[in-house]
Amino acid sequence: MNQRSQGHSSPNPTRSGSLLELNRVTKEYRGREVPVRALDAVSLSVPAGSFLAVMGASGSGKSTLLHCASGLEAVDRGEVMLNGVDVAQLDEKSRADLRNSQMGFVFQSFYLLPLLSALENVELPQLMAGVGQDEARRRAEDCLASVEMTHRFDHRPNELSGGEQQRVAIARAIVNNPAIIWADEPTGNLDSEHAANVMELFVDLHQAGATIVLVTHSPQIASYASGVVVMEDGRVIGQDRRPRSSGRRRLGRDPRVDGDVHRRPPRNATGALDDGPGRDGRRGRRRQESDETGPTHR
Repeated sequence: MNQRSQGHSSPNPTRSGSLLELNRVTKEYRGREVPVRALDAVSLSVPAGSFLAVMGASGSGKSTLLHCASGLEAVDRGEVMLNGVDVAQLDEKSRADLRNSQMGFVFQSFYLLPLLSALENVELPQLMAGVGQDEARRRAEDCLASVEMTHRFDHRPNELSGGEQQRVAIARAIVNNPAIIWADEPTGNLDSEHAANVMELFVDLHQAGATIVLVTHSPQIASYASGVVVMEDGRVIGQDRRPRSSGRRRLGRDPRVDGDVHRRPPRNATGALDDGPGRDGRRGRRRQESDETGPTHR
């Protein structure tokens, strides 16, 4: 990440002192002979500045948890407190306003607008929030620089590798200075090397003070977080609040994961991390890992 430190939204904790608190949240999907209970009285607290991975198999309820906690979907019962606001009591427009002002999103599919450049994709949410053109351009440039994408400002998504597209999506997620970043399987469309690079960006954001909730089915990806919640059949069945080591993630083989796992990404001749070629054949590089430069978060 860029060494210029950027701020993040000041939290307004819930009654429990957490930035986000779910209290017995239930969500059912109807339209079938038997309703499916995707969330079953789930309670969860996320302190400000934490990096939480929500892990589970397909159908466990982890993505529904993210959708309900972020206001993308309404809950049937329960309380969702974010920054002192009960999201569950808001109408659809108010939930959308809250998402635009206090949340950033990163998804498995990058959802970049294909006719806009990387810079324009990051500018757009600011313009929609009423930020002036000059300020939006400055912030977009800063956020793209923080994810080592200055050399790709003018490139459209189809000219970028998958890892580069996800970097642009992360820059877009942080540009409005969110209180919380939601990431739903953000490495699902990436190969192991690009996935490792993207997860290092989340680690950098966390170390800069960001609050991150990441949904994944992979124990290897979950190992980047400072805490893990395990879901099964719409319920939280386990939780691990462990301190993260101060070093970078270990990307060797994880005995809990079958098949390919993430390896440490290759380095080029300069020692910088190599993101692989984009469609124009140019290669993106990450800075050398060093404690001399701090991360950036906007």
